[in-house]
Amino acid sequence: MVHRSSPIFIFYENEFWLNLHHFLYVLGRSENKTRDSARAAVSGAPADQQQGMTSLTANEQTVWKEVVHQYAAGLSKKDIVFDDPLPAITIELARARSAKSLAGAGVACLRSPRCLCEQLPSIERPGGSKHQAANKAWQVEIQALVKQYGTQVLAFITNAYQMQWSAKGYAVHISAYCNWAGAYSVTGHLLVLSSLSEANHGTTGLEIVFHEGMHQWDELMDALLLEQARRIKKPIPDKISHALVFLLPAKLCVV
Repeated sequence: MVHRSSPIFIFYENEFWLNLHHFLYVLGRSENKTRDSARAAVSGAPADQQQGMTSLTANEQTVWKEVVHQYAAGLSKKDIVFDDPLPAITIELARARSAKSLAGAGVACLRSPRCLCEQLPSIERPGGSKHQAANKAWQVEIQALVKQYGTQVLAFITNAYQMQWSAKGYAVHISAYCNWAGAYSVTGHLLVLSSLSEANHGTTGLEIVFHEGMHQWDELMDALLLEQARRIKKPIPDKISHALVFLLPAKLCVV
């Protein structure tokens, strides 16, 4: 058995701002009736909202709906992984954790007359208690699997890739909802996983958290693949590094 003194992942399950932002983002996409809003990882968001709205006053419901409309008209039209300023927002809100306000955070695009940072913190987020419970339960479940199998998985993938895992481990930010895929990562070793996505549980959830960690090698892997392709004078398929991220864990049958 290979032992590792530092953690493979560091889990954050109680981050108010990141959870709020993702919930509003997927609700905005649902309001826009985007095709991906029907995907399993996000399709339950409108029902969570509807159930939670019963605990709000009429004025609070108005404020909440207005912010959802703002997302639908703006940020929710963008891809949360690839379109600016969304990756930067994810990073800043992850840093904010559950701070009382976003004062000083680099998220000016979230400030408006009925703004996210001033209006909603005083409102009980629809579905909030359910989401917090789901986040905690997911953390306990996946941490147990990482403890049991993590060093074996890590040894396999680092040997296959001949690359180094972060010495400090990767931060995993748990959000009830995040995007249609139920998981994504952005620059800066920041991984986001959905606790409510059924696909993120059990050993599949273990694969997904390593999958997102392996994406931190994309830039280096793409450069190596391009160099090899040039040597043999062959074209390189688009997103081949992503294909490898799927392929290698699939070959690991320890779980």
